Amino acid sequence: MFNEHTVRSYNLNTKVSTWSYYRKDGQLFQERFWSPRKGTWSVQQDGQICLTTKSTSCRFIGRKGDRIYKFKINDKGELEAIIRYKDFVAGNPLQL
Repeated sequence: MFNEHTVRSYNLNTKVSTWSYYRKDGQLFQERFWSPRKGTWSVQQDGQICLTTKSTSCRFIGRKGDRIYKFKINDKGELEAIIRYKDFVAGNPLQL
């Protein structure tokens, strides 16, 4: 789903959209606040996707209705949607 795709994500708390290109070799290229950022990405055995830019963050990805979300585990131990994925475009058409 992410491998070799440019993905637009929307943060449900900050209301900020980010474009990310997930290269198959594990490199991550993003544009956020009109500024580029680089990092890495990987998928763990438990299914979490991990992104590293300045620090590493691992989260679960799943569906809620017909939409795809990134979830964190909240203080009650429940999955809480924090990011909604809006677009999955093959390749790197934005040249991130």
